[in-house]
Amino acid sequence: MVFRFQVCFEPEEDGGYHAYVPALPGCHSYGRTIEEAEHNIKEAILLYLDGLKKHGLPLPSSQDVPYLKIVEVAVRGEKRRKVAATTRS
Repeated sequence: MVFRFQVCFEPEEDGGYHAYVPALPGCHSYGRTIEEAEHNIKEAILLYLDGLKKHGLPLPSSQDVPYLKIVEVAVRGEKRRKVAATTRS
């Protein structure tokens, strides 16, 4: 069975990326690069789902959700800011 989840990757101030799955409360991970963070969050998701199964809890439904994309918006008199907008994957 294959599951799809939205994963958020946030850059850390000291470097690296914090990754988490909004649909799976408490499912977080970290990586020095996006690729490492993605690898690690996939492992965290598998452990999370395995824990649900071991405790006899229902598995969440797979998600087909929008992804976040950075877009630039110029505001008069202000420096450019990056704003996240949702778009369909």
